[in-house]
Amino acid sequence: MRSAIGMCAKNEHKYIQECICFNYLQGWDKIIICLHNVPNEPEPDLTGEMIYKLPDEVLKKVELLNVEEEPGWGYQHKGYHLMLQRAMDYDWFALFDVDEYLYDSQKRPINDILATISDDVGQVLVPWLEFGHNNRVLSATPQETRLSAFTKTAGIDPRATYKAIIRPRNVIQKPDNPHYWYHTHQMATRGRHIDLFNHDLIPPDFDFDSEDVYGRVYFSRQDFTVFDSCLVHYYTGSMEDWVIRTKRTALTSAASLPRTFQSFFDMKYNKEDYRMSIYTNELRELLSKCKQ
Repeated sequence: MRSAIGMCAKNEHKYIQECICFNYLQGWDKIIICLHNVPNEPEPDLTGEMIYKLPDEVLKKVELLNVEEEPGWGYQHKGYHLMLQRAMDYDWFALFDVDEYLYDSQKRPINDILATISDDVGQVLVPWLEFGHNNRVLSATPQETRLSAFTKTAGIDPRATYKAIIRPRNVIQKPDNPHYWYHTHQMATRGRHIDLFNHDLIPPDFDFDSEDVYGRVYFSRQDFTVFDSCLVHYYTGSMEDWVIRTKRTALTSAASLPRTFQSFFDMKYNKEDYRMSIYTNELRELLSKCKQ
């Protein structure tokens, strides 16, 4: 069995090495990175440059794609489809973000986890556990990892967001988004759709024309608190990271920035959670091999 993971990366030079090394240690057979090319950009994106400094053993598993945005065809959506095409020869494929890390309490290789899934399953949904800013103003330093710098979470939410790991050969429709492979009025993959506890999320008699698929897909509180495996999402990062991202996306006007900053620090990431510490020593050792 072989698995592939794909990620879009734009201005992710700070954390891209850590993210790729983490997924390498998890045992993904292929790591596909889709870079966004913007002609005549004022500030160069150093993400690709940082990737080429990875240890040779890691770089062998990395495939880089360069995508230019086209009218009516967003960079990320175009990237999703290109990465899916590159993963069609693999048994399993995940579209994650650079700030999402798959946690497993037993540190099992990803292929060992997926080997437990029955052949009739088309996609496995993994719930988010959202980590926040730890009230940090500045980003993680080069001596830190994201895993060690940000250790506070908002806690468990039974209505959690999730991401899907899918069988590429089962895809029948391009997805509306990478969270849940669902296309208007029908599923985007054949086969059962389960959570990590082997619970069916869509019943066989589900009527897509009359029912809300998003309202029916959820994780119950009892199961969600087990959390032997989840997708740790470093949602906000530090104040510095957040400001840079906010200005870049132009989602917040200059007049409203101070109020928005305060709202950022008011977010209740106040529960200490050190689950990711089981990975930090091995990750730091691999990062130390990156070329200067």
